[in-house]
Amino acid sequence: MKRFIILIIGFITLLLSCKQKASSTSDQEIFQKIFNEALSNNEAYQNLKYLTSNFPKRLACYPQGTEAVKWTKQIMEEMKLDTVFLQEIQVMNWKRGSIEIAEIKNKNNKIPVNVCALGRGIATGDSGIEAKVVEVNGIDELKALSKDQVRGKIVFFNQAMDPNLENPFRAYGKAAAQGFVGPMLAAEYGAKGTVIRSLTTSIDTFPHTGTTRKAPADQTVPSVAIATQHADLLSKLLKQNPELTFYFKTNCKNLPDTISFNTIGEITGTKYPDQYIVVGGHLDAWDNSPGAHDDGGGCMQSIEVLRIFKTIGYQPKHSIRAVMYMDEEISQGGGKTYAREAKRKGEKHILAIESDRGVKTNRIFF
Repeated sequence: MKRFIILIIGFITLLLSCKQKASSTSDQEIFQKIFNEALSNNEAYQNLKYLTSNFPKRLACYPQGTEAVKWTKQIMEEMKLDTVFLQEIQVMNWKRGSIEIAEIKNKNNKIPVNVCALGRGIATGDSGIEAKVVEVNGIDELKALSKDQVRGKIVFFNQAMDPNLENPFRAYGKAAAQGFVGPMLAAEYGAKGTVIRSLTTSIDTFPHTGTTRKAPADQTVPSVAIATQHADLLSKLLKQNPELTFYFKTNCKNLPDTISFNTIGEITGTKYPDQYIVVGGHLDAWDNSPGAHDDGGGCMQSIEVLRIFKTIGYQPKHSIRAVMYMDEEISQGGGKTYAREAKRKGEKHILAIESDRGVKTNRIFF
């Protein structure tokens, strides 16, 4: 499996476990067995292919999410782990509805652009929204405006991720507020809606969804993320014609909370069964993506850690769990529930790692 599986998760897990029970096998020999098995077996790749082909659009509140839970439980049961179980969680229930539409109306031209609604956001209504546009480079620029400058308009948050930062997650974090709290702030200023530049350093025509803070309809406004290439186009045209208008229509709904599950597989420790090392990923994925990197790969490589240990006969002294958390994208219900239940049961965790930064290259940021 090359770097996909072992260099980060399996290696660290092994270091913090203890040697095989009743065995004189050296650490070096165990490491070699792990790498040999990883390099000669492509089961994790095949599992990832099956997951993304059969269960795309697997938000926790979608039927595909439920089916992915059942399948993941099945493959861990077939590995004959010591324990495999589902942990019930409560999740927010947001549905996108039919595909979003948007266009720039510049003089006599109507230019279609690619957008998608933000998770937990509200719909525009059947007629959509059309208004003049005020462009800002993030939250602080909006706060610097008066309500008269914003009232009745669509706020266009065009803060780009900084491509010069080595850690892209820091760049993401600096720009993420415009989507998470931007619609609520725009509502305070009397805006009709918001358009947010997609959070990616790529310049392309694919809009990136994400979450916005859930709020009553009178405290927020409809919002869409716009593809970066189209964000650049909108910005350019606004400079040429500040009077142009933007139109968009969304059909999303916030429904009552529903139930989903974390999926957990475990190899029980031989000496410290009540002390846990956890590897995991989040099984849910956005409904406009098959979710290979975010985060199908993280889930399948976490399961692969246990498969390799079973295959080579490794018996850890501490219990090792693979946890497929559900609902990371919308409201993080899976992670919160796992932590709450671990505390309630008095479980001692000595290490926990979630793999959620893609599976192409292994990198650690501090």
